Parts: sequence; structure tokens; C-alpha cells
Amino acid sequence: MKNDKGEPLFHRNVMLKNPVIKQKESLNETSRKLSNFIYLRSHFLYFIKNEYKHSLSDHKKSYFLGDTEKEYAILSIFLGNGI
Repeated sequence: MKNDKGEPLFHRNVMLKNPVIKQKESLNETSRKLSNFIYLRSHFLYFIKNEYKHSLSDHKKSYFLGDTEKEYAILSIFLGNGI
């Protein structure tokens, strides 16, 4: 971007003030995090599909049971894509 005189708005890179810290993770650490995420994701989805309904009142349960498959599919997509 430039001002009215055609000069750049920034004459210096303001991002140079912020240091970039790069951390390298070992392959073991990365695989441990991934396996932990997969474990938690599978248990969360199991809970939603099989156990959550037992904690609801009858009124809430009727709404939940009508949308269980849809909600399960949406959660699976979100968790599968890392959202």
C-alpha cells in the first residue's frame, strides 16, 4: 500500500521486532501427540454416540435421539479435519 505521494506506508519491516522461535519436536514426541489425539477423539465420539443420552432428561433426550447420527457425523468431520 502506498500513500498519496506514492510512498510506501511502511518503510521498515515491523515484524522484524518479533523474534521467531522454532522448536523442533522429535518424531517420537509428534507420534505420541498424534496417538493421544486419536485415542481421545475415539473415546469422545464413543461417549457422544453411546453414553451421553443417559445423562439427559427425558425432554432433552427426545431431541438428542432425533439428531444423534447427524451430530455424530458433524463431530466426526470436525475432529477428522482438525477443526
